[in-house]
Amino acid sequence: MSLRPPPPVATCYDAATVVEPDGSRRSLSRPQYERLPLAERIRLVLSGRVEFLRGGVVVPPNEALRVTSHP
Repeated sequence: MSLRPPPPVATCYDAATVVEPDGSRRSLSRPQYERLPLAERIRLVLSGRVEFLRGGVVVPPNEALRVTSHP
């Protein structure tokens, strides 16, 4: 039995694409991206080297990373 609330129907993003320094691209699922060390995720966002996607469509970082409050 889990006391964790179910995830929202529409998440802010479901995948991320990391652009490596050499220009190659690495696709990550949301869980894979979230397992990266926090410092690396911050660096990627601040340097503009990560794209967030929802249903295959690019989502702006401020929308993708929006935190929703739960009652």
